[in-house]
Amino acid sequence: MTRRVVIVGTEEGRCVLDVCRATGREVAGFIDMVGLAGDRVNDCPVLGGEDRLADGTFLRAFDIIVTAGDSARRLDCAARIEAAGGTFATVVHPSCTVSPYSRIGTGTVLMGHDVINPQCRIGDHVIVDWNAVIGHHTVLEDGVFVAPGCHIGGRVVCKRGAFVGLGANVIPDIVIGAWAVVGAGATVIRDIPDGAVAVGSPAKVVRQRDMAQLKG
Repeated sequence: MTRRVVIVGTEEGRCVLDVCRATGREVAGFIDMVGLAGDRVNDCPVLGGEDRLADGTFLRAFDIIVTAGDSARRLDCAARIEAAGGTFATVVHPSCTVSPYSRIGTGTVLMGHDVINPQCRIGDHVIVDWNAVIGHHTVLEDGVFVAPGCHIGGRVVCKRGAFVGLGANVIPDIVIGAWAVVGAGATVIRDIPDGAVAVGSPAKVVRQRDMAQLKG
């Protein structure tokens, strides 16, 4: 029997609820990490707050999906859940096209109308939002977030925790560094260093994130 899903996070989680239902996965409820959702999220109950991440008895009854848009937060929550004995669901909207020659990691969500071409390696706790195209032989490491409408070319590597913003385009053979941020609508034609924030077309680095503050 397929276990019910608990969704961690209530903002992005509302979208993930729809994806789960499209795949036939029953959602038991939500964990509200900020305490603002009240008793229900859409038509699902709130089952508790952040303290649930350490409640192994609770976690082991479900498959978990962590939905925080912030990659560091998402990976940190996932690590805490795993340490408490929890396991994760991977959900792929039925409208997605995923090559059988690609690997999709644990706890990852493909929102809908995404295309994952052959020989891709999609890591754990990755979110690929709506209408994104991931080129052949591309690697999205753990915790990467790809926003709606992105086009990522072949043989690209997005390292751990990288964020690729709404409608960005990345040409083939590019490396986007760990925890780097690519701004909305950017066109990436050269490598982006670890922790850099790059915007524009062509994308240029405008500042560096404080790597000491990033976790996961």
